[in-house]
Amino acid sequence: MILPFVREIFAELEHSSAFERVRRHLSLGTGRRIVSGLTATARSLYLPLMARAARQPVIVIVADNKAAEALERTLRAGCELTGATDPDRVVRLPSHDVLPFENLSPHPDVQEQRAAALWKLATGGVSILIAPVEAAALRLFNRDYYASLAVTIKRGEEIDVEILTGHLASVGYTQMDLVEMPGQFTRRGGILDVYSPESDRPIRIEFFGDEIETIRKFDPETQRSQSGLDEAQLLPLTETPVTEHLLAAVHARLSRQRVRIQGEVEGEIDGDSDTQEMAIEAAAAGGVSVFPGWEFFSCVAGAESHLLNLLPKSMLFVDEPGMVRNQIDRWWNKVEQRHERSGIGSLIRPEDIYLRPEVLQRLLGSHAGLDIDQLGAVDVLDEDTTLGEIALNTRPTLRFHGSIPALTENLRKLMETEHRIVLAASNQGDVERMATVLREYQIPYRLGSRSAQPSGETMFEEASYLAGDMRVPVIVRTQLSAGVSIPDANLIVFGANDLSDDADIAARPEPKRSKTAAFVSDFRDLTIGDYVVHVEHGISQYQGLKEIVQDSLAVEFMILEFAEQAKLYVPLTRLDLIQKYRSTDAGPAPVLNKLGSQQWVKTKARVRKAMEDMAGELLKLYAQRTTAQGTAFSKDNEFQKEFEDSFDYRETDDQLSAIRAIKYDMESTTPIDRKSVV
Repeated sequence: MILPFVREIFAELEHSSAFERVRRHLSLGTGRRIVSGLTATARSLYLPLMARAARQPVIVIVADNKAAEALERTLRAGCELTGATDPDRVVRLPSHDVLPFENLSPHPDVQEQRAAALWKLATGGVSILIAPVEAAALRLFNRDYYASLAVTIKRGEEIDVEILTGHLASVGYTQMDLVEMPGQFTRRGGILDVYSPESDRPIRIEFFGDEIETIRKFDPETQRSQSGLDEAQLLPLTETPVTEHLLAAVHARLSRQRVRIQGEVEGEIDGDSDTQEMAIEAAAAGGVSVFPGWEFFSCVAGAESHLLNLLPKSMLFVDEPGMVRNQIDRWWNKVEQRHERSGIGSLIRPEDIYLRPEVLQRLLGSHAGLDIDQLGAVDVLDEDTTLGEIALNTRPTLRFHGSIPALTENLRKLMETEHRIVLAASNQGDVERMATVLREYQIPYRLGSRSAQPSGETMFEEASYLAGDMRVPVIVRTQLSAGVSIPDANLIVFGANDLSDDADIAARPEPKRSKTAAFVSDFRDLTIGDYVVHVEHGISQYQGLKEIVQDSLAVEFMILEFAEQAKLYVPLTRLDLIQKYRSTDAGPAPVLNKLGSQQWVKTKARVRKAMEDMAGELLKLYAQRTTAQGTAFSKDNEFQKEFEDSFDYRETDDQLSAIRAIKYDMESTTPIDRKSVV
């Protein structure tokens, strides 16, 4: 947690005349201006302040997904340091990792991130949205459509369980026997277990008829219910729900039937009954189902909006506009090449899926906001110098490459000139090591962040800074790799990589993946003849890959051979269904399952029964352990602290957390039930 006095330091950024000009422009809400001179780190500090000055949501357009990911990480850090914007309201809308007309569907993780971002956008949960220019070009449905993808459930309200489970299945959830990972659900009579993306725990919903009686979180490992909730959000895993009407619209377009569906809101279609009947008949006649890449074609069902329309009252910031324009040209050329190669012709054209480049450029140039260009008007990539330019003075900092004497000497010089100094550390271990170094070199310092579980020394230092000089270095735990010098604010921020080349700048932990982890595997070491397990059909033998031409495009399939030489062709886009067979026994080869039989279903049921029996035995064992009394060790003393400080290596956050947990167990009278691997 960032301490309040740190935010007072960064508040000086708003007091320059250049920033005041930016504030006045944003308050008008019209026109565009160029803001120059901002380094990458300076942008992460100024953007939250600019968003606060705009007093409305901000859309930041960048060149590609890589730039969006880098900006999101540093921008969240900037929000924490300045306190100008809630970091949780910084949202990234990624572009698809594949292009249309390639017979490939976007990666499930990308679909999940996009669905969550669009839902937050539609429900007002976004202050700053970061989007690659490809995402801004994609045709989208209206706000109500994306708002309806998530479901809010409340204790005491009535809801049809069949409709709820049907909706979950349509927006990407998988029905399982046991809920263990995000994106799964299971129903057992009047109990529904669901694990929503971005949730820390799955929830258990108990129904009394159609009324929601209780909502409780539960532990996915022990399946034990925990704290109760009054309401919960079930977020979608895809922005293109698999519904009969949506698939019918795609089928109708591809078969040259002009069935048009304006949009879906909570499972209902706008349009007359004849249109609905035509869509259903088209689906029935064509045997419509999903196919690789169908998500791109869903736009034909009435996606007539775009990103800027979803946030009409917003400010648009374009990051490095010259690079964005070049990316638009490169990307559009690729899309047109894929379209021509696919042979789909005029059935679906690139402009049916995306805004054309000239339309997109016109929208980006007419929406109120800023063009953030580090080089400004002298940028050789920028041909338009008609916009008024506001120059903010920032520059990179020195890098010390791990040289502690050079760092301490520079800090003393900066303190003599009364600079405000901030030292960024990526984890709590780095914070403590930096404090130790400054103490050894007799340089006063303050800690600007509080650990979740601070040690006694940290608490002492936090108390002591209050009487100290405001111009001493401040050590802050934050994810800034590069530093920045801002002369107008008399401020210098040293990034973690400025201090040490070996600094580990980790991105904010990603949420758990929504795909079932049990059947996600690495096929780099898979050879012909190896045994594999298919989640639906059981044990088979891998027989290599085969390329099959579909609609003039070559698609690779994995060949699996089951009993009686039955073969199953699995597209490489569904590798999540396959796992390499592993067994602790060194006995004979496993027996292949018969394709289409109930043999594998019975095997899974038998294993599940054995696991339930084992769980019962474990419960008895843990009950016995709970009543037993062990030996409680004493708490840490000065000798223990001295011993830990002599450790030469840097602990990770996970290691520090494990150490604290083990110490807590050792100081308790309850017998330790923990396994440590060295």
